[in-house]
Amino acid sequence: MRKLFSVNGTFYHFLTKMYEAMVLNIAILIACLPVVTIGKALTAAFELLFLNKENKKDIRFKSYFQLFSQNMLLDISIFLMDTSALLLCFYLINGLPDIVKILGLLILALFLLLSLTMLSVRAVTQKNMKKTYQLSFAILLKYLYASILSFVAFVISGLFLIFLPKLFILWIFFGISLPVKISGFLFYPIFIKLGLLE
Repeated sequence: MRKLFSVNGTFYHFLTKMYEAMVLNIAILIACLPVVTIGKALTAAFELLFLNKENKKDIRFKSYFQLFSQNMLLDISIFLMDTSALLLCFYLINGLPDIVKILGLLILALFLLLSLTMLSVRAVTQKNMKKTYQLSFAILLKYLYASILSFVAFVISGLFLIFLPKLFILWIFFGISLPVKISGFLFYPIFIKLGLLE
C-alpha cells in the first residue's frame, strides 16, 4: 500500500501526468486567444512534449511560453497560408459537380492531414518553409496511419466539446492536450526513426 502512494509509485506518476496535461491544455488555450497563433500554439505544445519525453524540459507554463515565443512570425505565416488554402479549396469545391466534389474533398482531407503533420514536424526541425512542407509531405505519405489517427483524436476532441457541452470544464483541462499527447505518442517513434530526434 505504501508503494502505491509513494513519490515513485503509480498513483503519483498518474497524478503528475494529469497535472502536466492540464498545464499544457490551459497554456494552449491561452496561446490560442489570438486566433492567428493557433498553429504556433500547437507547434509549441508538440515541441514541449518531445523535449519532455527526452527529459530536457518539464511541462510548465514558463517552458511552454518560452517555446511559444520562438520563431513566431514563420509559424504564424505557415498557419495563415494553410488556413487560407483550406478555405479557398472549400470555397472552390462548393459549386462543382458531385464526382468532382468527392475528389476535391479527398484533396482537402489530404491537405488537412499535411497541415497537422507539419505542426509536429515544425516542433522538431527549424527548417525553412519549403523544407518543412517537403519533409511533412514525405512523412505523411510514408506514415499515413499516424496522421489519420492524430486527426481523428483532434476531431473526437472537437465533437466531445460540441455534443457534450455539460462537460466543458473537463474539455478546458484536457480537450486539446490529450489529442496533442496522442499525436506526440504516434509521431515520436517516427521522428526517432528518421533521426529528427535523439
